[in-house]
Amino acid sequence: MSELLNAEAIKQVDDQRMETVAVPEWQGKVNVRNLTNEESTEFEQFCTDCRKNGKINLKGVKVALVVRAACDDCRAPIFGKDDAAWLEKKSGAALNRVFQAAQRINGFTKTDIEELAGNS
Repeated sequence: MSELLNAEAIKQVDDQRMETVAVPEWQGKVNVRNLTNEESTEFEQFCTDCRKNGKINLKGVKVALVVRAACDDCRAPIFGKDDAAWLEKKSGAALNRVFQAAQRINGFTKTDIEELAGNS
């Protein structure tokens, strides 16, 4: 069994993950990283804000997570929030690949997102 951790031990652990996703529609690969707690909370708030008449308005949710999770080899974001508008017009299959990887690495399920939006 693992040892009991203290704050200093937790502070020293590198708990950041990244995976590379093949995106044939874009003729290459995209790195996807786990979000920090702050970024994750921001994404959860975005989902909550997508409520419309008690149901989730999924427009923008995929892109919102992709924008936050897609990164370069140094884990720096490759997209800014201003990129969301043109990303919405890219291949749905390509965005799904990156979105699903971002969901997986961040532990977000479809049900989680729907619950955040009050559509459970």
